Amino acid sequence: MKKYFYIIAPALFFAFLSCFGNEVSGISDFFRNAGRISGILGFLFIGLSIFIGTSSRFLDKYFGLEKILRFHRIFMFVSVAILFLHPFLLSVSNVLEGDYFAFAEYLWEYQFTFGVLAFIFFVFVVVSSYYFFKKINFTIWIIFHRLTIVFYFLSFIHITYFAVLTSSYLYAKIIIYFGVCIFLLGVIIRIFLFFIKRKIKSVVVENIKETGDTYSLKVKKPENFSFNAGQFCFISFNVKGMRKPHPFTISSSPQDEFLQFTIKSLGKFTSRIKDIKIGETIIIDGPYGVFTYKRKNSVFIAGGVGITPFKSFISSFKEKEANFTLLFGNKTKDDILFKKELDSARGGKVIHVLSSEKIDGYESGFISKDIILKYCDLSEDFYLCGPPILVKNTTAILTELGIERRRIFNEKQFWS
Repeated sequence: MKKYFYIIAPALFFAFLSCFGNEVSGISDFFRNAGRISGILGFLFIGLSIFIGTSSRFLDKYFGLEKILRFHRIFMFVSVAILFLHPFLLSVSNVLEGDYFAFAEYLWEYQFTFGVLAFIFFVFVVVSSYYFFKKINFTIWIIFHRLTIVFYFLSFIHITYFAVLTSSYLYAKIIIYFGVCIFLLGVIIRIFLFFIKRKIKSVVVENIKETGDTYSLKVKKPENFSFNAGQFCFISFNVKGMRKPHPFTISSSPQDEFLQFTIKSLGKFTSRIKDIKIGETIIIDGPYGVFTYKRKNSVFIAGGVGITPFKSFISSFKEKEANFTLLFGNKTKDDILFKKELDSARGGKVIHVLSSEKIDGYESGFISKDIILKYCDLSEDFYLCGPPILVKNTTAILTELGIERRRIFNEKQFWS
């Protein structure tokens, strides 16, 4: 998705620049027109970014929520960066003309004030999302994201008022209203999803200690709840410090009569999982994700708790369908999750790779090119899940071995 943005954005910028070409009579005019264009582009792209964010759960089935949310962050950052050029380039134009206080004449006009407030707000949201995301109270974070609707409306008032200062107002008007339409479409989709796909409440029936720092929550399966092996849900609890939804892959099979979430202690939320009591209410939002197997004959490569989607895959296979290869990397033998279930799976081949121990019957080190060549059929599809470094390095190895990117599927641990 990103590559399309980087192609479209420059094209749009220069297309809009050409709309004002007949007005450029000097360098100051060039900067003024470029400043106006950056304002219009920033407005359009922020509208698109809000659309992506508000409709992300609707778009999930087409692109996958993990990719959408990553793209949303990058797109919003670039959108605000373009918007930042708006006052900067206009200021440069004014300085070149010797008019150092050009903005002063607009200070008492509410349209100008609305634009300034919207600009400050969008910059704040982007900066806080990148640098303070883990520290922001979840309720405050939600409020600020909902306020984007209000401030986008304020920016609309600002831009429609000042756009009449351009001679090519028709072009500007088309772009402005396109941005508004796509923004409103996203809001409508979000409201629609709110009413048709409410969060589900269930109860925890068992809390199992799998390894030293990893627990599995068994949850009563809600009525009419269905999912595909490999999908995930956002879960939260009405407990202090656990009200912020976090995504976890369902490690149980779609055929099981319960849902199971296997969670490793890696932060404040996950470190509290061990304290969840039987009977505790759990709030479930999902399922989401497109990390589902396309062919039964596949290679699964996992690291640590990244085994969860493959545990769901393997548990869902019927005996005659189970023809897979699993490379499972861990530090030690004691860190291996679901070892008994994986080793007893029929029809598949499970290879354990230990990075901190050397034991007979186990590969040692990290999942490498040699190990892949030793155990895997390169004609099969490859599914990767685990720490980002594992996904990155393994993807590079597979690409080097000539595996087409269309046959490499990955699920990164993206929520941070």
